[in-house]
Amino acid sequence: MAMVDQFLKENGLPGAAEMHQAPLAKLHQVFGADTVLYITVEKYGSKHLVIANNTFVDVRAKLVDCRTGTLLWENKVVAQGGGNSGMVEALVGQVMSKLADQAHVVAAQASAMLLSDPKQGLLKGSRHPEFGR
Repeated sequence: MAMVDQFLKENGLPGAAEMHQAPLAKLHQVFGADTVLYITVEKYGSKHLVIANNTFVDVRAKLVDCRTGTLLWENKVVAQGGGNSGMVEALVGQVMSKLADQAHVVAAQASAMLLSDPKQGLLKGSRHPEFGR
């Protein structure tokens, strides 16, 4: 991923918005990619309220065929951690969230929900041991 990111930056696509605008045919030609998975993080962070400490990650993704531009799959998830608590717990939660960013934990949950959900996640590809099951 880092190599592709660096390659795109070196070729005039410095950010996600520009990368999402790259022609699919060119991505197929340069990388030999059959498909491109676009992931957009819509919200990411924590809200500290007097009686609550909520961490949230909203993500959407779509898989597009490089040759035809056909949308093959898409999904959106909203993951949240934390919630209502008493005054002391909220204060402790705020201090703890400063020490360890809970958004990373919630982001991992969002990723699993987005890609691995049995009903809406990506299907297992032909190289996966569970393909066709």
